[in-house]
Amino acid sequence: MPTEVRTFDDLSSTLARYPASAHHPACKFHHHHIINLAGKEYCLGCLCMNTGLALSLPIIIPFHLAGVNHWSIMLLGFLLYLPTLAQIKVQWKPFKMLSRTALGLGSGIFLLSALLLAPLDQTGVLTRIGALLFFMAVANISLRLRARYSRSPCDSCPEGRFLYCTYKLAEMERILASGELEGEPREFLQATVAQLKGGATQSVTFTNIGDLRP
Repeated sequence: MPTEVRTFDDLSSTLARYPASAHHPACKFHHHHIINLAGKEYCLGCLCMNTGLALSLPIIIPFHLAGVNHWSIMLLGFLLYLPTLAQIKVQWKPFKMLSRTALGLGSGIFLLSALLLAPLDQTGVLTRIGALLFFMAVANISLRLRARYSRSPCDSCPEGRFLYCTYKLAEMERILASGELEGEPREFLQATVAQLKGGATQSVTFTNIGDLRP
């Protein structure tokens, strides 16, 4: 992050910052992607997945002590992944929390049971290699499906396009007030702020998120 915001590059790198606890805007249009805890906004997906991952080791231990073989525990881990496929389309917040927690839990159970509980022989080595390859393949397929069928709220936002949107309006005004911007980026940002506040005399448009000039 630049200490001074002077150029277009400085402007874009400064405004592109997300909250420290999320990897997307924490605005009202991302409400179903956000969990508020103790007044701080967290990414729902990351928080729930990490919670599931943290619970996976304590959960596989009693299964192992009860004599359940590693194949059965790995199958349980895979079954916990399945709600993730439905969640690509179902954006109901409680279900998203459940599916993301199950994804973290299932991922941890699947990998840990393969890596830690498979026998220490040739079959066990093949099991570990196969589990890692299978996990990477499923992860790749899942990400492709999300990219194809899931839509970000930013895609149809009525209040600008991140990073030049109402979510960043206060920050843009602070940058203008600092008086550090060079002429062209200052004029651009002034026009953008005016448009977002509804008082623009000239429209500012963007062909893609990376565009920085009107």
